[in-house]
Amino acid sequence: MMRLFGRRKGQIEMLDFIAGAFIFMSALLLVIWVWNLSGETIWSFEETLDLKHRSLAAINTLSMTPGFPTNWEDESNFSANPPQAIGLVTSAYEFSEDKLDALESLDYNTTREILGLAREDFWLGIMDEEENVKFSYGVPNSGPAVLERLGIYDGEVVRFILALKSYD
Repeated sequence: MMRLFGRRKGQIEMLDFIAGAFIFMSALLLVIWVWNLSGETIWSFEETLDLKHRSLAAINTLSMTPGFPTNWEDESNFSANPPQAIGLVTSAYEFSEDKLDALESLDYNTTREILGLAREDFWLGIMDEEENVKFSYGVPNSGPAVLERLGIYDGEVVRFILALKSYD
């Protein structure tokens, strides 16, 4: 039988096998690590996008609609019959004192669910041009996601602020 480099044909040494297995396992682990990293990045992006959509829907509903039913603030028993949508304006961007007072009497967790923000803490605020807080509801300093709209409250131009912090 003919020998090739001191070995018989078709034979492998244990050291060659171990080196090949190590290289294969290293490549496999690298592929799995990159797969997981890209999956986490995509998941994080999807969560951020979902939060943006829900927060935009919430601030637009609050600042541009009267809510549903439109006279939800007249309801005497919110716990038995909460509104389906909370709006804080009588017309677009004109905030209603009655609706703001009614919002303060709603349970915070119920409000979160109605606004579609059950997985987030939030803070709603109305501030005038001098940064004086005219209205505040929710958990102050709720988080990094902040949305603002301009509106009218008590005859003056104000900033309506929605600050969010997600726990997912």
